[in-house]
Amino acid sequence: TPPEACGHCESCKWVLGNAHGDLRWIAPEEGKRAIGVEAIRDAVGFMQKTPAYGSYKILVISPAEAMTPAAANALLKTLEEPPGQALLMLLSDQPGSLLPTVRSRCQALVMHRPSADSALIWVSAQAQCPSDSAEQALWLADGRPLVAVDLLKAGGVEDQVALAHVFRQLMANQIGAAEA
Repeated sequence: TPPEACGHCESCKWVLGNAHGDLRWIAPEEGKRAIGVEAIRDAVGFMQKTPAYGSYKILVISPAEAMTPAAANALLKTLEEPPGQALLMLLSDQPGSLLPTVRSRCQALVMHRPSADSALIWVSAQAQCPSDSAEQALWLADGRPLVAVDLLKAGGVEDQVALAHVFRQLMANQIGAAEA
């Protein structure tokens, strides 16, 4: 079996604190939906440096479909010819939304969703909430645990569930527009 992170050593603490010198995680900035070209250019510069703590530099872009076209194009050369000792991971639950030029330079690895029971336990633990709240968030997130945790942290899950139920009733002609 592959080694698992212990969560206690110095390297694990750096990763958990988002301070590991050989790992960079790129996501949209707070309050934004897109990953801009400057963030990708900075990340490419990071990848070109020699690893300081381990054998590899690791760059994770999530969600990869959030890259603007300019950002995706800025990454193309690095995807074609990654620096030695560099690993690039583009995470996406919508790979069809990535530019075809980006997709063609990547090796796809499909990760299946965890079982409903596993997801429920994990979401509840990550969001530190009761299982019924985690279950509602998972329903809203269409079974995607990371999205469910984000929903719980943002708050208002109960209101979103109620709104979704009203919308479904409306679409099924169970209630009228005025009643909705």
